[in-house]
Amino acid sequence: MTTDVTTTTETASGTVEPRYRCDACGKLFRTPEALADHVNSVGLVY
Repeated sequence: MTTDVTTTTETASGTVEPRYRCDACGKLFRTPEALADHVNSVGLVY
């Protein structure tokens, strides 16, 4: 499974938040833990 930070999003306060993208569906997550939870919940195996 890859957890590369593929994009960043600038917030209203000017800080940049990393985004972790699911390679299977393209959904973006704020933390690697959220991405791992998503992958585990849908049963994806890399």
